[in-house]
Amino acid sequence: MPISKSNKNLSYPVWTPTIKNQKGKTVYEDLSSNLSGYHNSYWEWGQNPESKRDELWVYNSDIGEVTLYFTNGNKWEKIKYAGKKELKNRVKYELPKIIKKKLERYKK
Repeated sequence: MPISKSNKNLSYPVWTPTIKNQKGKTVYEDLSSNLSGYHNSYWEWGQNPESKRDELWVYNSDIGEVTLYFTNGNKWEKIKYAGKKELKNRVKYELPKIIKKKLERYKK
């Protein structure tokens, strides 16, 4: 994930979750990101086994926040993970193992 200057007038640089297609063209860029570039962020890319949609999970270990980016048709959406097992469109999802492990370590 690239780090860039915040467009929200924050005084710190931010991680900017950016998704590119196979040709390297940016198809989604979270310009509303407020993930501090000074803190650790981990990410995992994958495909939901039930819905077959693409997913990008981002975990900020310094504040314990998890964000899920996912495809909904031809567009990308973003939600904050709050321990829910389903999205509004009833697709079930599970935290990726690496993020689940880091999140459990954070909560200790």
